[in-house]
Amino acid sequence: MAKTWTLQITNDDGSVVETFNLDDYSKIELIASDTPDPDPQPRPRAKYRVLASGLNVRSEPGGNDIGDLFAGQEAVFYTDEQPDKNGWLWRQIAEFEKVPSYEGAWCAERSSSSGGAVYLKLVEDIPTPDPDPGPQPNSEVKFFSAQDSYGKYSLIDWDNTGTARPIGVVNIRSWFHWEAMQYTKPARRGEYLNLLKNIGVRAIRCYLPHKDVGIDDTIARAKSLLDQAQAAGMKLWVVLTDSIGEHLFHLKENEQWHSGPLGHLTNDYYAGKHYRQHYMPFVEKFLNALGEHPALLLVEDANEPSSVYTTAGSTGDPQAYFDFLKEFSAKVKSIAPGLPVAMGCINLQHLWPGASLEKKIELLNALPNVDILTGHMYSEDVTDRFAKWPKEDQCHSDMLAARQANHPMVYMVGEYGASSFKFPDWRSFANQKFMERWITKRNAQGCAAWGFMFESYDVGIGDHQYGVDSVPSMNGKWFDHDKQRYTQFNNEVYPLKELPASPKV
Repeated sequence: MAKTWTLQITNDDGSVVETFNLDDYSKIELIASDTPDPDPQPRPRAKYRVLASGLNVRSEPGGNDIGDLFAGQEAVFYTDEQPDKNGWLWRQIAEFEKVPSYEGAWCAERSSSSGGAVYLKLVEDIPTPDPDPGPQPNSEVKFFSAQDSYGKYSLIDWDNTGTARPIGVVNIRSWFHWEAMQYTKPARRGEYLNLLKNIGVRAIRCYLPHKDVGIDDTIARAKSLLDQAQAAGMKLWVVLTDSIGEHLFHLKENEQWHSGPLGHLTNDYYAGKHYRQHYMPFVEKFLNALGEHPALLLVEDANEPSSVYTTAGSTGDPQAYFDFLKEFSAKVKSIAPGLPVAMGCINLQHLWPGASLEKKIELLNALPNVDILTGHMYSEDVTDRFAKWPKEDQCHSDMLAARQANHPMVYMVGEYGASSFKFPDWRSFANQKFMERWITKRNAQGCAAWGFMFESYDVGIGDHQYGVDSVPSMNGKWFDHDKQRYTQFNNEVYPLKELPASPKV
């Protein structure tokens, strides 16, 4: 990364007389150097060498004391006429604790012929980014294999480091659309990213469309927020629509197909291939613009799709959804082959009622472009803090099916949460035991807590029963424990010692 050194000439009162950009100003050039004489020379003039200890080393007006940190042996004095008139005194910075990058740089001070002191100070080191080559695509998703008592399983190298570990994720489903909400403050996104990163979270699961926001505006905002996430060292897990229509995170053009319970997309939508009319063009437009963005962790087809609801209320053919998923995932890979694809189900039983383990493996084998199977688990009516939650057995069966698929497939928990209503005293502990079952035992490569909110008041992005927040009237009393849980499970348990290993074939 190139550097631009900026200098200002100021009066005693700190007012700026003149500013130089020293990379392109023709009269002087200030460069970092470990020799007494800057090379190339700042100006082609007569040169005098004097001892710095015999000079009046001035500080910046207003008191930054930067002058006291100059090297104390030699400095070079440049002048057109004589050393004590209209000259430049060059000094090299030996150390500067506040801005270590200034160390070794040359700084100049100028004396005024009128007798008043005029100072030249080094103001800042401005990073000048190299030309952005744009997102660099991965040729393929990088998998590793590991083994435990259940046999071999696959893991994704999220960080492209040659290792694999779980990725800490939280759900903030409205992340792309705080501007469309009443109480959220879009300017706080940067603060959220920093706070999440500090507790071991590296990704946010969020929903891309909104019924009341146009497609072009949605993609433009996604570009801005992916760039922001990349700058913060974070990633976004992007859900391309919500099957549940009442939440508004879906395409307006698909409104007529959200006619199932809770506004779910119906089986008719998949069986009639109506997704080709608006959804697939939306997905293609998003992927062509941002499918290879470095901050895009993965894409998920839909939040909690159901394959059986029909407009008439009868049971539809579940194969229709899996045919859609095969078409969808192939399209994603044709545009962004290195982008992981997830199917966003509650569990496979929800998509194919009564499916055996063998049937689940058969379904997954028919989806060679799907890299991740997800599950959603909540404690629901469980009151024993040590007990498994209602859908854990179904999801555990899904995890085993993913391990036995004939192509690498990772299992992740897309949503989870213990009920604050059922665990008024032990909610955080119940969440911890769940994480132990799924992360410590390596059943999942990531678990995404539901309803994450940092504010101390409700801004509409949390969840009173299952969320993680600092609101005293919601889940605030467990917030410190919840943050510690994330730090523990995403920084201590992994990376796995048995990795890297040869990729699963």
